[in-house]
Amino acid sequence: MGYGHIHPLLVARVAIKRTKLAGIEETEPQGLLTYIGVSRKLERHELEFSGLLAQSLKDGGSVLLRPSSRVLVMGEADPPYCRWHDGSLYRHDDPLERRYCTRRTPRGYCNEHIGSLRALYETCVAGWSLDACRKVDEELGTELKYTIYMVAHGGRKVKVGLTRSFRLLNRLAEQHHLVATVILETDSLLKARKAEMRLSREAGVSDKGPRKLVEGDRQAAADLLARVAERVAMDLGIDWKRRLLYVESPYRLPEPGRPSMRSEYRIAGYSQGFLLLEGSEGMISVKLSTSAHKLILEPLGY
Repeated sequence: MGYGHIHPLLVARVAIKRTKLAGIEETEPQGLLTYIGVSRKLERHELEFSGLLAQSLKDGGSVLLRPSSRVLVMGEADPPYCRWHDGSLYRHDDPLERRYCTRRTPRGYCNEHIGSLRALYETCVAGWSLDACRKVDEELGTELKYTIYMVAHGGRKVKVGLTRSFRLLNRLAEQHHLVATVILETDSLLKARKAEMRLSREAGVSDKGPRKLVEGDRQAAADLLARVAERVAMDLGIDWKRRLLYVESPYRLPEPGRPSMRSEYRIAGYSQGFLLLEGSEGMISVKLSTSAHKLILEPLGY
């Protein structure tokens, strides 16, 4: 990219995080929810942020930039780096052992990896192609489980989403929500995607998140989510298990912003899909889904 530097440059890849069950809270359902048997239990899971996984542009190796690591933001790769890596699609893996592709492409995946199972999965869940969903099912059979979930985020509607079942808690940690619930689980990606599409057309449901993050009342969000989930489950003949949960980040989310080029920042945390960076002018949050695979950093200490 033409930058002079002292340390090997890195490209940001993914936030390394895990969750743990922190407790079961009692809720107080209101109105009709008192009579329809909705559980009063609300699982509270806590987010633990281990750092930002980055890839060396010199040797392709993985580097973990832990919280409080200092970095110099050098710019953005255009086009970004290929998203493919050799980590497991089926279960939790060790991100530090992954090898990412070092090619650059404007399409997300390079020519070599555009037909990979990982690319097909992402193409399916992004809603771009049902044929990609079929191809994943043909390749995997029933090896993988998929979860359709809904989240209430403080708005008038709830959001429906799809993820691999083992990633449910991590997926919730990657987005703004006050409370979530599992609607159904299946071993067919095509069936899961079709169910997500159908649910997104139900009254009070959307497959889009809020345009602006808003603070909300968790109890009110739980009541709204339970009402919608109960209704769509009855309409679709789904056995809703009435499991309510949320993932809580220990970090307060500052205003979104863009880091200044050639400026120093401290990696300060992660919350709701945003990387928190602290610079000379204060704290900003950077949406990782739009900055990953292209944000170029020079490590100053980690």
